[in-house]
Amino acid sequence: MRPPRPRARYTSEVAGRLREEVGNRRSRIIQAVTAIHEDLPREAGTFLDAQPPAGYPSTCFLWPKVLLDGQTLWRLECIVSKTGWPELVWVVDVFARELPEKS
Repeated sequence: MRPPRPRARYTSEVAGRLREEVGNRRSRIIQAVTAIHEDLPREAGTFLDAQPPAGYPSTCFLWPKVLLDGQTLWRLECIVSKTGWPELVWVVDVFARELPEKS
């Protein structure tokens, strides 16, 4: 029997920052929100022992996710608090950037 997956949550401030980080691109907002709600809960357990990102409490970890928007790869990086684990994880900060094209 599989253990229950935690729910992923984020505040309205994080939602606003996400929209800002992806330049209000609807397709990227949808990709990011889907990844946060579907992939993060499934993958969070593998990051629990990771070092916290600089400037964040020891209860946090970095969750990176590479996504494809059309022909462009981009990286979503979420700072996630494991407070509430195993029922809940909170995204406390979010960053996004396009990955450079390989020649």
